[in-house]
Amino acid sequence: MDTSLLELQAFTGLNLSSRTEFIEKGKISSHKRGTVFLYEGKRAENFFVLLSGTLSILRKGKVVGRIERGGSFGRLSLITGAPSLISVTVRHDSKILAVPGFIFQRAFISQTEFSSFILKDISNRLNEIASAPEVFPKTVTSIYSCADGAGKTILALSLAESLKRETKDEILLINVAVERKRFDEQLGFLKPLPLIDMKDAELHLDTLLTAIQRHESGFYVMRISHDSAIKSDADSIAPLLSALSQRFKRIIIDLPSLNNTVVTKFLQNSDLCLMLLKPLSNEIKGTAKTLREIPIASKIIITRCASMNAEKISEIESQLETSAAEVLEEFSEIRSESYNRSVSRIARLIADKLKGVALSSGAARGLAHIGAIRFFEEIDFVPDYISGTSMGALIATLWAMGSSANLLSEIAKGLRNSELFPIRDISIPPSPGLVRGKRAEKYLNELFGNKTFFDLFIPIRIIAADIDSGAMKIFDRGKLFDAVRASISIPGLFPPYVIGKNRYIDGAVVDPIPVSALRNLGVSKIVAVNAVPPSISDTNFSPTEINNSKISFWKKLIGYTDFFVPEILDVVINAIQFMESRLAEDSARGADVVIRPFVSELKWSDFDKAERFIEEGYRTAKIRKDLLKN
Repeated sequence: MDTSLLELQAFTGLNLSSRTEFIEKGKISSHKRGTVFLYEGKRAENFFVLLSGTLSILRKGKVVGRIERGGSFGRLSLITGAPSLISVTVRHDSKILAVPGFIFQRAFISQTEFSSFILKDISNRLNEIASAPEVFPKTVTSIYSCADGAGKTILALSLAESLKRETKDEILLINVAVERKRFDEQLGFLKPLPLIDMKDAELHLDTLLTAIQRHESGFYVMRISHDSAIKSDADSIAPLLSALSQRFKRIIIDLPSLNNTVVTKFLQNSDLCLMLLKPLSNEIKGTAKTLREIPIASKIIITRCASMNAEKISEIESQLETSAAEVLEEFSEIRSESYNRSVSRIARLIADKLKGVALSSGAARGLAHIGAIRFFEEIDFVPDYISGTSMGALIATLWAMGSSANLLSEIAKGLRNSELFPIRDISIPPSPGLVRGKRAEKYLNELFGNKTFFDLFIPIRIIAADIDSGAMKIFDRGKLFDAVRASISIPGLFPPYVIGKNRYIDGAVVDPIPVSALRNLGVSKIVAVNAVPPSISDTNFSPTEINNSKISFWKKLIGYTDFFVPEILDVVINAIQFMESRLAEDSARGADVVIRPFVSELKWSDFDKAERFIEEGYRTAKIRKDLLKN
């Protein structure tokens, strides 16, 4: 019998005789990641004790807690005879001791100290479950590349530094070596770091801590060597990570560019894998193979050299059958601003601190987004991701290109109806749109040219609707011009915009405020700016209410009768916005902060009132100052 098991926390309050009985009459078994060990709604038949690894506690399908080495479960069900309130699954490969239920029940009744400990521990766990976070922290992140030279170690160092800065948590960087090569200088240490051989390591926390050194940036570093031919090296990984997780909130693992059992075990016992890829054909194939083999969340990061264009990146993504989470500039001696932004974004993903802003549709009302952006600048609120629909798509794209609120205001003040709906661009019936959209396309081309999503400072998601299938289209690749042009194709005003075999219309008909597009990226704090009017009442229209200047505008713009065009067009836009208002309210419920700029006396077509819309956007954003800064 392993006498170290006698000191497990789960046996607190038990006398030595009972501890020995629990171990000798219990059954020890090994289980791989993903194994379900206890089902919610079913009675437990054993008292379970975790000997190594880590377990996840689930309640109604949501992860609400974790069990570390020495923890136990199945207790409440054995005490009450009721079905279990939780499910338990294996998070890191684990060894579990199953003690027959009647042995536990006998000890619980006869030994007061043990029963007191168990009841207190159950109470603590129930409290933890009740206050569980919406997203459980990612503790272990592995960085892997199929070949050397992709910049893994530099990324690992940068990520550990950024995580420490973002979270103030205790961060550990593990450098897994194949042999005793010197990485000390690259890791920033003047003296050689201790190198632990996994086959010789005693995987108790106190022993491991003696080999860990503090980096000048505040995180800690540990070096481990392994031999894939030694089976015990792979078997030691889950206990190693389990022990270190008790001391460190986040662990970054810099893996060697090998395909062996040790590397695979590290990947399988991680919460997240960052697959770093250089655009070489053999690496693409190797990365695709690894993605198929590891059952964990993975993010592809492409190292982009100066000669790589958007088409090449899209080609790589097509071969991998997944989109890259980040495209890093090839690392040089000095880290570029772009590189640092990407690393910070990855760090906030791991820390569940990503921020995003969703900008709604609204035609001229959407100019209020600029006022909100002005306030964001004042309080230094910089999103990691932006999403936008229709007018929100246009402003989101300009913002993501690096335009300041002042520049956006100037663009808005120069934006008149004639830019988008000019008299010379009127369609000749029969036509699917009042205007052809050619002049609007000329204007968008002046703004965006041939720029692609990879040219942006902040990643964005643009929403359009496929008119033939009714499906939502989320643009995140390709030319910015195409994405925005598709998203602003207001039905009845513009004809559908054709890309390949697909025809797209305004994304507002499917999602006026694209909150879900951000949530699907892992964004934990979403700010929605809802410029869609709250009801149709503010846009109700009758010919008698048109003032002379409005009649004059439409007459000059289109040349049709004073009565016919404005009424028809307003009826179309009113109907669309009535539908949008319902959808927008539903979408906004998914956001953490909602800003609602609304100027009741202005209409969707009042582009010449840009300053008034912008003022309202700023005012309503300022009201949410406390929520934005928290």
